[in-house]
Amino acid sequence: MTDIPLSNFAAGPSSQQPTSHEDNAITDHLDGAVDLGALVTPANVPDAQGDRLAHEIMRVVNVNGLSASESIVGTKVIDVGSIGVLQHNGVIQVAPAGRWRIANPRADWVQVNSLTDNPIVCETLTIVRVQKAEYGLAMDRGRPVLLGEGVHVRNNRLFQHIGFEGVNQKHLHHGTIHILLVPIGEYALVVENNVPKILKQGKYVIDSTFFEVQEFVSVNKDHIRHGSIHIVRVPKGKLGLVTNNNKPQLLPEGTYTFNAQVFAFSGLKDLNEPLIQLGTITRFRVRNGEIGLAWDNNKPVFIEKPDFYEIDSPSFTFVSCVNAAEKMIILGSRKRILVYDGEVGVSYVNGRLDILPPNTHVFDAIERIFAGFLSTKQQAIQLNDGNKFASCDTKDFVEIGVKAAVYYRISDPAKSLLTVGNDDAIKLLIRETSVATLQGIMRSSALNQVAQSKVVEASAEPGAANPTGTGAPMFFDKIHDEFILRLHDNFKRLYGIDISNIRINDIKIMNDELAENISKQAIITAQTETRLANLASQKEIATTEQERDAAVSFIKTNAAAAQLATDTKAKASALLADATAKAQATKIEASGAAEAMLLQAQAEAKAVELKSAAEKKRAVEVSATELGKQLALMSLQSGMVTKSLQGVSKIVYLPPGTNNPIQMFGMPNMGIPAMDGMK
Repeated sequence: MTDIPLSNFAAGPSSQQPTSHEDNAITDHLDGAVDLGALVTPANVPDAQGDRLAHEIMRVVNVNGLSASESIVGTKVIDVGSIGVLQHNGVIQVAPAGRWRIANPRADWVQVNSLTDNPIVCETLTIVRVQKAEYGLAMDRGRPVLLGEGVHVRNNRLFQHIGFEGVNQKHLHHGTIHILLVPIGEYALVVENNVPKILKQGKYVIDSTFFEVQEFVSVNKDHIRHGSIHIVRVPKGKLGLVTNNNKPQLLPEGTYTFNAQVFAFSGLKDLNEPLIQLGTITRFRVRNGEIGLAWDNNKPVFIEKPDFYEIDSPSFTFVSCVNAAEKMIILGSRKRILVYDGEVGVSYVNGRLDILPPNTHVFDAIERIFAGFLSTKQQAIQLNDGNKFASCDTKDFVEIGVKAAVYYRISDPAKSLLTVGNDDAIKLLIRETSVATLQGIMRSSALNQVAQSKVVEASAEPGAANPTGTGAPMFFDKIHDEFILRLHDNFKRLYGIDISNIRINDIKIMNDELAENISKQAIITAQTETRLANLASQKEIATTEQERDAAVSFIKTNAAAAQLATDTKAKASALLADATAKAQATKIEASGAAEAMLLQAQAEAKAVELKSAAEKKRAVEVSATELGKQLALMSLQSGMVTKSLQGVSKIVYLPPGTNNPIQMFGMPNMGIPAMDGMK
């Protein structure tokens, strides 16, 4: 596997491909192999049934004759399918089925066996029937013997039957004889003459004292170890971890054979594992969006390029991979600082403050120390702890609890850090100074100012009414303005901190009895203000009604004056026409009289016109004032009533309504009081 060199140091040599020793280690040859036919002893008796088989056995066993004879008076009866065994002078003999008599006193029957018994063993006699697909195992004169299929008869004390074994088993071991059937997909691990060997699939026969079969293993096993032989199989997507002669190696996909005395297999690892370490080899993966941290020759290294890296070096140590979005990555003297907008980085170089602006900063200097971040955004500090109230005293020495928050931002980070300290120290300074300032403002304020301004806004809305009605600024406006006035410029000048606002969340009179009394007084004050508001509304309604009535009267007066002027003009025109007619009629009789009459008529007309003009002028002047309007109206109404009542000797009460003839002409009751009880 080829190493990927890093940007700032060279990777170690790549893992070398192992040398294959398959020709020597994995083999299908044995030095002591023999032919199977030479080891298998064939049957010495034809396989037959019944008496024929018994006679074939007799032919092999009774080489010196039979001490018994068939006789109808014999005392020994051997059933069909059985065989009798007798002994004569220590020699074993056999007899087939029949009635037998022994005449020799040195001979005697030992036992009778069925020909189906397998094996039949009696003293020196051994009869073995080896079935098909079997081997008979026996020892003949101390040597292992394989008996082939068929019937084997031995009449020898040095022959011993051991048992039967199937011909298809993977390993048949009998004394020095080994028969191996290595199936497909397996290896046989053997040792021949103290040399380990791995046998491929096949059939092997060997007769050797220096041969040993250790085990059968699958060819797909990850690691096969047999003495100094090692077979490593690396599947696809894996890496094999081995150490060959004390040298670590990472093996890619494939099958590898090693023949080494010093070898270690450390297992398989997934090809995509983020970190694989073996001895001096370090293989790691840097993903996109990550930064690898490592030490190379005691120097910190940042690896930013996404890739796989394989380093073979005793001086290289991989630490970890971290998210590239992390704000602070530090390894030894190497630092990567990511400063966002709205904050600054705080660092010191040889003890001197160095502010880091928003950017990505990479340093490799042991003299630089990074202390953290300092926010330059607007922040809020609660002046009270949790749900508790900050205690203040008023001018009247009444304890007041306040919940408030102060808003600020760092405008000059260097000045803030040098004069105050870190973020905790800055917050402590703002909180303590703000509480002291708020207490000072409260001590200069009376209790009634606080009680009359108990709202939760930090300052009044523009144009809002002052509840005290004094025209003075609202109490919370006073707190806000005085607080900002006292702290804003000083904090900015001395500490580089911009105090922008204070928000009052709640104010509470800590004395419960006093608070209850003030609450009751506030209720009474609210009720009084409500009544005053109602009276003001009623006054406004009455004034509006009077103005409406006056307007109606003014309209009526103007209408009456216009009507009067019209009537006067009409009368004048009528008189003028009448005078003209009379003048024309009497003109013939006397021009002088006619002329006189004409002059008289013109004079009267002129008088009427002047009177009408005077009445109109008077009406206009009268209507110019409210009093004049009402006096003119009352005079007109009085005159009309007086004329209408001339010659009336009785007073009649007319109730208001549509049947009143006076009101039918649009006249009011003319101020005549009602007379209750008159009929």
